[in-house]
Amino acid sequence: MRNIGPQVQQIGRELEEAAVVSGTSWVGALRKVTIPLAMPAFASSAAVLFVLIFREFPMAVFLSTSKTKVVSMSLLNYHGSGQWSYVAVIAIACRWSRPLDSASLSSFPPDTRSSPGRWQRWR
Repeated sequence: MRNIGPQVQQIGRELEEAAVVSGTSWVGALRKVTIPLAMPAFASSAAVLFVLIFREFPMAVFLSTSKTKVVSMSLLNYHGSGQWSYVAVIAIACRWSRPLDSASLSSFPPDTRSSPGRWQRWR
């Protein structure tokens, strides 16, 4: 979804204002001007998301057996059976259990990374 924001921000506000001045409502301007201009951004984001999801899926299929359960296959099974509460819980647990990536670690000062048990003063 990060690649949709910049593309939608490039849509000129003047186009929406021109639609409103021409007599359409705000919702009509959104429906007739903004959404059609943003459709390529939505399509490209969906394509990138599909590639990222499908890149992991074959590995999960090969690792999943009747005795072992892979998280992505469990999500797919719960999604297919309509158990949305389980899908939500697993998705949130996976999101919050991921280790910090290097981008978020770089925002900490070096003292807290070298000794995470002690809170030292930021310099």
